[in-house]
Amino acid sequence: MLSMFVLFLALMWIDEVKWARKIARAHVRQGLVCPICDYDLSANPSVSVCPECAAAIDLPAVKDYWDRRHAQAQRDGQGFYRRTLERERRRAQPPRPS
Repeated sequence: MLSMFVLFLALMWIDEVKWARKIARAHVRQGLVCPICDYDLSANPSVSVCPECAAAIDLPAVKDYWDRRHAQAQRDGQGFYRRTLERERRRAQPPRPS
């Protein structure tokens, strides 16, 4: 029974990590990420349909969705989310020339 409880906690933590990464990635990309399939829409911000999953995209609504998720993540998981956000910002930067 204890092993089932530990497994349940581990699965919940993994889900939390996935959501934190997803929200941080969308915030770094200025909210230009499809909320259905996580497709990066920043290459063509004038689309009205996601090219990956064909979901209808209303850019102001999508940006508002990700802004609300970002604000909630900052309130709820301050330290963990802050580290995840910094990691995503570093990944989004172009590599430095050597």
